[in-house]
Amino acid sequence: MSKIAKVDENLVIESSLNLSDVIWYPVTPELFTVKGVRHTKDGFIRMDKAVAASVSEQMEILNTHTSGGRIFFETDASYVALKVKTENTIMEHMPLSGSHGFDLYVDEGEGYFNFNIALPPRNFKESYENLIEFETNRHYKLLYKKMKRKMQLYFPLYAPVKELYIGLPEGAVLEKFEPYDKPPVVYYGSSVTQ
Repeated sequence: MSKIAKVDENLVIESSLNLSDVIWYPVTPELFTVKGVRHTKDGFIRMDKAVAASVSEQMEILNTHTSGGRIFFETDASYVALKVKTENTIMEHMPLSGSHGFDLYVDEGEGYFNFNIALPPRNFKESYENLIEFETNRHYKLLYKKMKRKMQLYFPLYAPVKELYIGLPEGAVLEKFEPYDKPPVVYYGSSVTQ
């Protein structure tokens, strides 16, 4: 349990990851730069509910699918943990990595590379947790130094995300940043475009 959680019990977040030093941060615009989705009391959506409903019933359903959502932050943490409240909407034709996985990209100064994916277990019900470690990852071990790195965390393609927390070791730096100096190009289309 973190020191802050010992001071205020309201800051205790239950976890099965067995990390003694983790601080859980809710993914909100105050703490993270969030693009492509917006945070509401009901979870993350892609557009205003009324707008989605005015287009079609199918758009209203797809509005809760978080494809295109990204979170940007900088940290010197030795790990990034995720606590996700979602729905187990298993798709017969797609692996969990595509429908429910969160992709973590890390920038070491020369652009982002796909570092790892946070996957739920196959039998999860409404929530899951996952841990992405930097120091113990065999591909990253030689590159790892305790320094601030820019991170991009991509939301799942089809899973509705009701709540999302990012866990970092106590004492780790957490800073948000603006990823674009110019507006990005936006495409709209079918799953082929996706």
